Amino acid sequence: MPLRTLSRIALLTGLLVAFVSPVRAEPAEATAPSATQAGTEKSGAESDGPARRGPEVKGFDILASVAYGVATSRSYGIDLEPYSATFGLESGYTWKRGPRLGVYCHYGLGGTRSQTYTPRFGAPVEIENESSVLVAGLSLGFDLPIHMLVLRYTLGLGVSWMKWDFGEAPVLPLGEFPRSSGTNIGFHVSPGLTLLWPIHIFEVGLGFDYVIQTEDAIPPGILSKLLIGVEL
Repeated sequence: MPLRTLSRIALLTGLLVAFVSPVRAEPAEATAPSATQAGTEKSGAESDGPARRGPEVKGFDILASVAYGVATSRSYGIDLEPYSATFGLESGYTWKRGPRLGVYCHYGLGGTRSQTYTPRFGAPVEIENESSVLVAGLSLGFDLPIHMLVLRYTLGLGVSWMKWDFGEAPVLPLGEFPRSSGTNIGFHVSPGLTLLWPIHIFEVGLGFDYVIQTEDAIPPGILSKLLIGVEL
């Protein structure tokens, strides 16, 4: 074969290889993600994970509450309403997996109730009683993220201090309420449920507490709460 022909074949082969090689390399470059893109996609996937689980619950928070409460039973046959409009503060720390330890203090302004009281012995008497209550203690709880909300379960353990006044009513028999006014102190257990909506560093929510009193003279009650606070 003439040398000129071999030279032409070699030149054409070189041009063909030079043309085909970039064409084959381009799809590989287009389909293979760069290190930067891979890192971005990985970080995006990692950031999407917590968003699907819900808001972060770890940290301190302080909440102020406005509530309305009602007594659920009588005390020695007398209607008392020590809760009514109730104002409170609660604070605590929640660990990453949800357990929470906190403190709380609520003061119920109470209200006045009029009734005819029939003692075990003797004639019925008309009484008009006024009462209020202060409850404070420690709370054990758990925070459960649900989408953009936090469901908080709590169990409060603490002390109750109720003040009562029967006005001009005569002294009641049998030592049930031996004076026309006074105070009673006892312990309480308070299971509760709160739904919170975190908004940046703020929180708003609704909650319910059932205050179970161990002192018979202090009636148990149910509180419905509106809360607002901050996360620290």
